[in-house]
Amino acid sequence: MNSVRRSGSPPRVDSDEAFSVSGQTCRPEWTDDQGKPLSCVIATLGALGYTVDWKILNALDFGLPQNRERIFIVATDHGRTIDWPSGNDPMKPLSVLLERNPASRHIVSERIRQARHNAHQASVTPSIWQENKGGNVSSHPLSCTLRAGASYNYLLVDGNRRLTPRELFRLQGFPESFVLPKTDAAARRLSGNSVSVPTVRALIQNVVLRYASRQTTIAV
Repeated sequence: MNSVRRSGSPPRVDSDEAFSVSGQTCRPEWTDDQGKPLSCVIATLGALGYTVDWKILNALDFGLPQNRERIFIVATDHGRTIDWPSGNDPMKPLSVLLERNPASRHIVSERIRQARHNAHQASVTPSIWQENKGGNVSSHPLSCTLRAGASYNYLLVDGNRRLTPRELFRLQGFPESFVLPKTDAAARRLSGNSVSVPTVRALIQNVVLRYASRQTTIAV
């Protein structure tokens, strides 16, 4: 169940749902009267009879070289609880995810490249360079959070090129068999709006394994 109460509309819940797993970024419209999104979600689910638990999970703790924190909410019936995944997986090296011969369209202009290199010198290679809204440039052997609406040149590999669509989805843990969107813009938007696959897999596995022996419906 990924629906929560939004301003002006009642919650939509299937009566036979026993479990709800949701990984969401709190949005402005998901708020209570005091502008508190998380408390609104928890209170709404609680009023519907669910026992609600939540935790912030980071894709970085599940093997991906991306610092991506998201709130995950699990709602259970009959007062049951779950075991949250520990998230102690070693991080994949960034070099494993990067393409060897990316298309030339991903290389930034000389003006942008020179500006980044004038502003920053990386201590590790390969690295993902980030320029924040203040114009400050930093680099790390992992990616900061992928964002759907970020600047075209928000993240650069070694300060020289943009991430390719395949690399974007690798950073989210998608398999190589995943069919990429037809355009680079769509790839940035969809990957930025996604949750990391290993994080969701670990959470769902914990739910399923804990309740597999019980005759209980699991809704994701």
